[in-house]
Amino acid sequence: MQARKEVVRDVVSHAPKLIPLIGHRYLPEEPHESGNPVFSVFGFDTIYYGTDLDDYFKRENTTHDLRLPLSQFKQIRFWSDLVARNGYSLEELEKKLDR
Repeated sequence: MQARKEVVRDVVSHAPKLIPLIGHRYLPEEPHESGNPVFSVFGFDTIYYGTDLDDYFKRENTTHDLRLPLSQFKQIRFWSDLVARNGYSLEELEKKLDR
């Protein structure tokens, strides 16, 4: 079990660092350009929460349906792979739960 933890710790240490925003919402520090998506990360449960910082704030402050497919989000190494494993953006997850 300890060996697995060390492998995971090593893999995560090579991932782009995440800048905390609020709660478990984060902005990746790379690539060093505008337009990076906001992630919600709780353990390895990782989803997109906004296509960029501006989009994230709009989504936090509206009740409108703003669903977007995963293809609309910039791909960030490692973190986008975790989202793909879950298979959902926030909006797609909410839609699935509404069924």
